[in-house]
Amino acid sequence: MIRSIASFIVSFRNRGFRKKSRPAWFKKYHHVSITVPDMDEACDFFSRVFGCRELFRMGEFKSDSDHLEVHLNIHPRSVIKEHRMMAFPDGFNLSLFQYESPGQNMRMPRNSDIGGHHLAVEVSDLEGAIHNLESHGYKIMGRPIEFEDGPNLGVTSAYFLSPWGLQLEFVYYFNKASKASARRSSG
Repeated sequence: MIRSIASFIVSFRNRGFRKKSRPAWFKKYHHVSITVPDMDEACDFFSRVFGCRELFRMGEFKSDSDHLEVHLNIHPRSVIKEHRMMAFPDGFNLSLFQYESPGQNMRMPRNSDIGGHHLAVEVSDLEGAIHNLESHGYKIMGRPIEFEDGPNLGVTSAYFLSPWGLQLEFVYYFNKASKASARRSSG
C-alpha cells in the first residue's frame, strides 16, 4: 500500500537529471532528520501509520565544547536527549532526534514559514491509507485534492498532521498514464 517517502523522492529527484549530469561523488539519499518533542510518540506514529521499524537508538549526548554548535548549528549547551533511526518498509531512513536546548522553539513551522516543510509518501491505495490513518485516531486535513490538469494531472493528495504538528501528505496517482507521461516529459 505505501511506497514510502524514498520512492517518492527517487521519482522526484530523477526528473530532469541524467546520471551523467549528477556530480560524480553523489550516490543516493541516506536519510531525512526530524526533531520531535516526544520520541516514543513519534516512533509509535511512524510505526503504526507507515510500518516503519527501528534500526537503532542512541542515548543522551551533550558536550562542554563547541562541538554541537560547530557541527549541528545548534546552541553549544544543547542536549540530544535521544536519537533513533527508523526505516520505512522500502528501506528509506528517517532519523528522529529529541533535544533540550536553551531558547528552543517548540512550535512547528507552517509550510509558508522559512524552514517550513512536509513529508510526502506515495501510496498505491489512497482509501486504504486514509482508513489506516483514521483507524489510529488521526484525521485528513480537509478532503483529498484531485488534480485534473497541469503538471500534477492524475495525482490525488491528502494532507494530515502528526500528533506534534508535522505535516505529511499521501500522494496517489489515479491515472497511471499521467504518471508515466510526467516522468517522460521531465527527464
